[in-house]
Amino acid sequence: DGKVGFTGGLNIADRYIVGLPEIGEWRDTHVCLRGGAAAGLQRVFLADWYFVRKEVLPAKEYVIPIKKGKGSVVQIVPSAPDMDWESIEQAYFLAIATAQRQVLLVTPYFMPTGDILNAIKVAALSGIDVRILIPEKSDAIIPKWCTESYVEELLEAGVRVFQYQKGFSHSKLVLVDGVMSSVGSANLDFRSLETNFEVNAFIYDREITRQLVDQFMEDLSQSCEISLEIWRQRSWMRRVKASYARLLSPLM
Repeated sequence: DGKVGFTGGLNIADRYIVGLPEIGEWRDTHVCLRGGAAAGLQRVFLADWYFVRKEVLPAKEYVIPIKKGKGSVVQIVPSAPDMDWESIEQAYFLAIATAQRQVLLVTPYFMPTGDILNAIKVAALSGIDVRILIPEKSDAIIPKWCTESYVEELLEAGVRVFQYQKGFSHSKLVLVDGVMSSVGSANLDFRSLETNFEVNAFIYDREITRQLVDQFMEDLSQSCEISLEIWRQRSWMRRVKASYARLLSPLM
């Protein structure tokens, strides 16, 4: 009814509830939005519906007026191939590039665009606490190899990289300086940032961000930090797989 909306990593499939036998439980993050933020999601749906069906749904039934309230400031950011700008990528870049203290990232597939990759590395090289949580096990083998191809250069730049070990981490989170958080459908990969229809909620609220940071830290307790020295000792076959997979990263 335009009053309640959801966005995040959860899709409508059994494996998001019961997990997969080969990788275990599914770990995800989803948010429930009310008020103006939900109305913003409603507008994204209407635009996507028109793109697919070329049908304009009646405004009196589907367009809900956005009213100012006393809740958190939430910015609904869509990104789609029919848009002039890669809005989510630009928002990610700005958030990371302007961070003053800390950047925490969670993504199931790490295949970033050049701009995002440089922003992450420059932030770490500037002394900012940058941590990335990726899954140790994955539901997609080639994206997993491709993700591994970026780990060494991240570690060399001072980024701390962790692998989630209690099942499969499918959350998509960007947390900056304890004041801004992003939860949505977009991964840190080419397809999400440049090609797919995605929508994220950028939340400007210290308390909500604190809760998400606490959740991130809890996930780290179920993870293993990757050491640069040990990572450099991985087998040549693993290196070859990662190198070839990276060639496909713009398509993944």
